[in-house]
Amino acid sequence: MLNVPTMISAPVAWAVIYLAGVLIGLVRIDAGLVHRMALAVCWPIGPVAFVATVAGLLLVAAIAFPVFGAFVVAAAVLYRLLTSL
Repeated sequence: MLNVPTMISAPVAWAVIYLAGVLIGLVRIDAGLVHRMALAVCWPIGPVAFVATVAGLLLVAAIAFPVFGAFVVAAAVLYRLLTSL
C-alpha cells in the first residue's frame, strides 16, 4: 500500500498555486513572449490588489456611514478586550 501524504505545508501549496499560474500564463495567454513572461511573473499582484481595495472600501465606509463606523470601532474594542484576557 502506498504511503501518500494527505496534507502539504502552506509554502508548498502556495508554490504549487504560483507555478500553476505561471504555467497558465505562459501557455494560454494570446500575447507575445515578453508580455506572457511579465504576466506570468506578476500575476499574484491581483489578489493583493483585491485585499487592498476591500480594506480601503471598508475604511471609507466606516467614515461615510457613521453607524457602520461605530459598529467597526465597537467590534475592534470588544475583540481587543476579549483577546487581552
